[in-house]
Amino acid sequence: MEIPGAAARRFLWTSVAITGVLGVLSALAYLVLDRDTHGGLFDYFYVGTEMNLPTWWNVMLLAAIAVTATLAAAVFAAERLGWAAIAATACFLSLDEGSRLHENAGLAPAYLGLSVPTFAWVAVGAVVAPVGVLVLAFATRRLPRRTRRALAACVTVYIAAALGLEAVSGYVIEQGGWGTYLALTHIEEMLEMTACAFAVHAILARLLPLRVEAPGRGGPASRSAREVG
Repeated sequence: MEIPGAAARRFLWTSVAITGVLGVLSALAYLVLDRDTHGGLFDYFYVGTEMNLPTWWNVMLLAAIAVTATLAAAVFAAERLGWAAIAATACFLSLDEGSRLHENAGLAPAYLGLSVPTFAWVAVGAVVAPVGVLVLAFATRRLPRRTRRALAACVTVYIAAALGLEAVSGYVIEQGGWGTYLALTHIEEMLEMTACAFAVHAILARLLPLRVEAPGRGGPASRSAREVG
């Protein structure tokens, strides 16, 4: 069975559309629902809360990055280190998103007696993220230039949203700017999900078209004759 290259584009635009719908549902939940009387429904759709529908979608996108990167590692032996690093990073971020790991890590500054003017976990992320970026930059140096640039753009947008906008929104809410915080939270979450969707697209664009062989006939998957850089 051959999976055509057009599947990458279909995945991308479907994912972007789902992300947009979730953003609209979140905004409607805030504008229409009274949290005091419809708290459960509000929390299920609002992007500013955890363990809900938007969180599930974000976890799914990160898991998709991990799965496709793992497949790429199996297909491209010379690039295996880079794809393995991407898969491991996506697995960690998926775990973080689904289990509130970064919120718990945010307790560290308080334990150390430090005070920050925004969400405390952002300070931890500001230390961890550069290390992760350096590791990824080193590990992915054998990836094709086009793929590497596309993934680098996705990582840049993701970090700018997850750390940059989160830091700003944390400061804003501390100053009582609820309306600005609401807008920043939606922009941040939409950018994170969109960056993940484009990352999956970049990996699929490297893989596809892909011929999946039956067991015993050349392995679980083989790259098409159309090799890219």
